[in-house]
Amino acid sequence: MSRCRLIVFSDIHYLDERPDKLDFNLSRKLTQYSVEIIEKLINIINEKKADVSICLGDLIEDTFNHDKDIMNYTYIWNILKKINIPFYSVIGNHDLRTMDSRKEIEEIMEYKNATFSFDLNGYHFIILTTDIREDLGEDDGGIYKAQCMSEKEIDWLKEDLVKNRLPCIIFTHFALAEDKQIGNYWFEKIRKMD
Repeated sequence: MSRCRLIVFSDIHYLDERPDKLDFNLSRKLTQYSVEIIEKLINIINEKKADVSICLGDLIEDTFNHDKDIMNYTYIWNILKKINIPFYSVIGNHDLRTMDSRKEIEEIMEYKNATFSFDLNGYHFIILTTDIREDLGEDDGGIYKAQCMSEKEIDWLKEDLVKNRLPCIIFTHFALAEDKQIGNYWFEKIRKMD
């Protein structure tokens, strides 16, 4: 079997300015260092000569302001274009929180669809991005409105897996299974969105 070297990272949570008032969850994130950290990471990625680099999502820390989130996403995505090996990213729930549709982020990324697959060095890679529950507003579902798969994408995934014969690696921002989250700092108290 061929060798494939990956560099995988996640949860940059870029924010152009820290709010004056921080809640506990935001104060745990290093948003003020995100550009500095990602610049160093890009240098490491470009030096290591890996075959592919993949981000698992949450490029931004959402601000509850659609236009500002678009601006922040565009800014950090343009920095990530400095990666000089094949680079792909999943779209995370913070990236989607204030969006009206996933298409807004896909256009910035120049992706026709943010769920797709590709083959590299004898492996089949799937970038699996969740979608927005358009029946939930920010108040109803908040950040959790961005954690579903459309029937169309479930059908696509089934078809893609059936026709694939290579070892497969699926990248997603968070688990889509109904796993118990006992002890998970971020997700133990999630209410199920029916």
